[in-house]
Amino acid sequence: MRKAFPYATIRITDSFEEIKRTPKKFDMVVADAWAGMFNDHCEHFELFPDVFRILSQSSILILNVIPEARRLSPKHAERRCAFYQVKDPTRIPLEVMVERYKAFAEECGFQVQWWFYKDRYFMYPLRRKWLKKRLGFLVLKLQAISESHWQNKGE
Repeated sequence: MRKAFPYATIRITDSFEEIKRTPKKFDMVVADAWAGMFNDHCEHFELFPDVFRILSQSSILILNVIPEARRLSPKHAERRCAFYQVKDPTRIPLEVMVERYKAFAEECGFQVQWWFYKDRYFMYPLRRKWLKKRLGFLVLKLQAISESHWQNKGE
């Protein structure tokens, strides 16, 4: 990565710990969290709302999301229902997910300017019947609502 992006700051770290301690701001954050339960973490949920503290005024946030999941542990299902504020944790429409992220963003002084989703699996439609989870990247373009609000978030 350093060869391809010589001027980029690249960190491979425990996101849940790094997000709480780093004083830096980033133009792009990729939260490539495990797509399930691990330790006491569930997907990328514990990054919110802290992730907004490290975003630049104009930034890109890339998240692993699971719109469809056939098999979930009871705890994972419960956590997905609570985070996305839904009743069925196995099928969450992208629009519902994005509305939840928009709400988090607005609470933290950002707005979602645009977004798109990309499946992570090559030839997903042909492999769908064998997959337990539909995993993809949700890319959010975020903009601070006001400069003064954004500056206060870094303190």
